[in-house]
Amino acid sequence: MKWMQLIGLANIDVAFVRFQDTISKDVLIRTVKEHLGLMAQSIFPGPTDRSVLTLQDQHRSEDVWRGVADTVLSCRLHHHSLYLDWEIHEGFFGMSSGLVFSAYIVWWGGLEIDRPLLTALVERWRQETHTFHLTVGEATITLEDVAVILGLRVHGAPVTGRGEGNWAALVFELLGIWPNTPENEPKVLQGSSLRLTWLRQHFFLLPNDADEVTVQRFARAYILALMGSILFADKSGDAVQVLYLPLLADLDVAGTYSWGSATLAYLYRQLCRASHRGARELGGPVLLLQIWAWEHIHIGRPRISRVRDPPPQFDEAVPILGSQHVPGIDPLAVSWLRVHIIGPTQQVGFLTTGMHLTIRHEQMTWQPYTDGTGVLPAICRADRHVWRTWPHLSVSTL
Repeated sequence: MKWMQLIGLANIDVAFVRFQDTISKDVLIRTVKEHLGLMAQSIFPGPTDRSVLTLQDQHRSEDVWRGVADTVLSCRLHHHSLYLDWEIHEGFFGMSSGLVFSAYIVWWGGLEIDRPLLTALVERWRQETHTFHLTVGEATITLEDVAVILGLRVHGAPVTGRGEGNWAALVFELLGIWPNTPENEPKVLQGSSLRLTWLRQHFFLLPNDADEVTVQRFARAYILALMGSILFADKSGDAVQVLYLPLLADLDVAGTYSWGSATLAYLYRQLCRASHRGARELGGPVLLLQIWAWEHIHIGRPRISRVRDPPPQFDEAVPILGSQHVPGIDPLAVSWLRVHIIGPTQQVGFLTTGMHLTIRHEQMTWQPYTDGTGVLPAICRADRHVWRTWPHLSVSTL
């Protein structure tokens, strides 16, 4: 056993495995499966009572237990290529100071997605309760997590609208360019889905002589791209729904919408879809999910090696993030962007087996923000009175 290190092999959902050059990945997986086969003879996977978990027959864990779901989910996130050389103008942040985090993604280069960690979480997600079922209890992502991590409003006007319309005319009205022209083949607008690469092609560089109308159009395009690549990413790989565009018509009013609750509802929908048998992809705000896991669950949390050097174009003194931004006081996610990390995807192999996430009580932090909310920006603390509400979260059928 010198060539690998397994944690909690007798009762595992996630095993951290240190690979050696002489051992192939196939041999490693086969060895672990043999151990799991012995476990299966004496362990009943459950649930013992299906009166609450009524959808077990449709759940991914059924395939995991039978050994037919051993693949890591694909996660859609497009910020690395989408924002390369995208110029950010201070007028882009009229929507809300919650987009401070998105600006840091552009400047610092984002985070590497730990797909095995997210896959392990999906395997413990239950659609019936909208919670992760762990060995130490149930946990879930809340409005507080969205506000603290991303700095998005979780209280305000609902994010809603019509699901039908003349989308090409809408794009022209608010962005100033017709999306589908003879030179655009294949069409960049299919139904209500607009290609992200088209947005970047036409709006990544603001002209020096741009007037106020042009600045607002570029701001809408940038914010729409953020929605399609980070907050409301779908499984298409290169599209955003223009249904959100009418909400950006007035950028001052756009800042009053509850984008945080919409983001949470969308994540719930994507987790429910990914937890189904046969699912292979996970969409939605996966950065939110990953940082939530790092803050709450010690297993899978990367090690911080050192502080990152600021990118060349970064200058705290430049008021590009708007007058509401105080340099150095940012949403919690930014703290993970400011450092170099060594995580399971770089240091160890992260093998999911899907049955029991091996978490002891001392490896779970139920309230990670207790001592840190005082140093967060005002937008992260503004809606504390609704953090513990139990609203009905709804999301469109997109």
